[in-house]
Amino acid sequence: MPTPHLQDPRPDDPLQDPGLRSALAEPLGLREAAFDVTGRTIVAFERRRLGLRQFELAPLGLCAPPCADEAAARALGVFLREAPRRAVRVRVNLSPFETHAQALISTARAAGYRIEPQQTHVLDLDRPLAQIRAGYHAPKRTQVRRASVASSVIACTRERTALDAYFEVYAASAQRWGRGGPPYPRALFEALLASSCTQLWTHHVAGRLACAMVVLAGRGHALYWQGVSHIAPDQKAAHPMARLLDAVVQHLHGQGVARFNLGASQGLPNVQRFKEEFGARPLGYAALVHESSLWRVLGSLRRRRGAGG
Repeated sequence: MPTPHLQDPRPDDPLQDPGLRSALAEPLGLREAAFDVTGRTIVAFERRRLGLRQFELAPLGLCAPPCADEAAARALGVFLREAPRRAVRVRVNLSPFETHAQALISTARAAGYRIEPQQTHVLDLDRPLAQIRAGYHAPKRTQVRRASVASSVIACTRERTALDAYFEVYAASAQRWGRGGPPYPRALFEALLASSCTQLWTHHVAGRLACAMVVLAGRGHALYWQGVSHIAPDQKAAHPMARLLDAVVQHLHGQGVARFNLGASQGLPNVQRFKEEFGARPLGYAALVHESSLWRVLGSLRRRRGAGG
């Protein structure tokens, strides 16, 4: 079982890091709003549109940190009941590791929230590394155990200059996804790299970036947040994505991280299969959404205008 570094300054959950929270807020036009609830402070991200307030505990589809104890869960329950009085829309993505999930779901349902089932894939790292890697499917074990290709270089960095190549591959990935460009601005990534919880992993093959991923890591668990790839024919023999993910797994295990959340991939069967080939298991969680009557009316008007255009 991995042993956490005693001097690790990171919080248990990456979203508990003030630097990471600030990095998420400013580039996205959000504001942090603190609520004193039964002696506990709950910090939400506030968004305003047409003068109307919206609250979410974690933006970009991220999840709120799991409650550390019963008192924290009670405070979150109070927030769920009171927040709709101050905002037209409230969204709380519960952590897949939330041990108080059922009680919080019951509280939210009673307060008029819509419960949206979600699913992610999690790789358990709190066991010997050899056992983790033995859980890879046979083809993946073969790919990651091959001798390193001489022209293959895997690195972990927080240097902003690494974003130059990352965004070139990001643009190619976005085109493959059917998008006009990267979904998130470079300013967001630059801000995230200032946090000790952010790791930018890159895999260069034949002198060019083949794939990369942004990992948000706390002491207890880590999240594979944003991965990109553009693998040319002369790079395929290096199995860039498989060997990169294996390198990340080894690194997180060495840091004492117990669980690696590989992220949601509903509707993406190839992505789900890739995660499961590394031994990741599907794990459900819930998104709690409260929308006021005004918000629903505005949403209906927007949809009608879109249909009419």
